Amino acid sequence: MSTPTARPLADRPDRARGILLGSQDTGGALALIEYDIPPRTLVAPLHTHHREDEYSYVLAGVLGAQIAEQTMTAGAGELLAKRRGIPHTLWNPSEETTRVLELIAPGGFEECLAQLYRPGKRGPAELQQLWERYEIDMNPDSAAELMRRHQLRAIATQ
Repeated sequence: MSTPTARPLADRPDRARGILLGSQDTGGALALIEYDIPPRTLVAPLHTHHREDEYSYVLAGVLGAQIAEQTMTAGAGELLAKRRGIPHTLWNPSEETTRVLELIAPGGFEECLAQLYRPGKRGPAELQQLWERYEIDMNPDSAAELMRRHQLRAIATQ
């Protein structure tokens, strides 16, 4: 029986993208991502995952969220659960950067995020293909109202 060799997280190639653990590290069971949300920024329009649950642990700052019809905020040390099949979105309602540790189960969605945030502009057709591939229902029309209601701007993906 062989013993797995540990690798320091700082040496991982995906660390620069915020992926602490990817599907390849966990046999597909989960992914663990760390990311920052700039001040007064909406992360995404309301959307629904059909394959995975997401858990957002706030490391620093404040995280705003809408999960189903409920709007809430969480501070450092608090956890938000966004279960599959339930529409949700996140934002930073404050003037300071928010740092989040995101657990995604099962894993795989981290690759969608890597594609979304890679350099280069993507058109609506390419984005729609991405949502379909990862079984996400995206409601882009919700972004304008969320940004107006919470005085936010859209996150930069390019």
